[in-house]
Amino acid sequence: MSESSWGFADGSDAHRYLSDVARLWLGWLAGLAALMFTQGWLVVAAGVVTVGALLFLARPLQIRAAALVPKDTLVGSRFNVVGRGTERDKVLKALAYGREPLEEAVALSGSYTWLPRARSLMIAATIVAFVFVLLTTFSNPAAT
Repeated sequence: MSESSWGFADGSDAHRYLSDVARLWLGWLAGLAALMFTQGWLVVAAGVVTVGALLFLARPLQIRAAALVPKDTLVGSRFNVVGRGTERDKVLKALAYGREPLEEAVALSGSYTWLPRARSLMIAATIVAFVFVLLTTFSNPAAT
């Protein structure tokens, strides 16, 4: 068996990773819906709950990223805004919504075969939610 470039020990580990990603994405969708359809002070409450839930749901991916990059290093310069961060940050972003680890985990586990296609839907849902909130905010600013 070949070694996984994303640190999956076996099919079961890859399945666990896919479950973690699916839970994170469902939390993201629930947070988007909460933020889109609440008004007034409930938006702040929904935002706080969403951030807390996403931090909780991302913890297994943070642990996996820390295992993949045990010694964290800064990538980019202090003055570079785009692409700045640490190596572990970049690995965490790839684990959370990157195509490569998803496809490798699906191939290794044989489960969640719909997840790589759902990635595109998640990106589209995020864009639609952003445009919806932007348009409703600026279409009637007196209501906010």
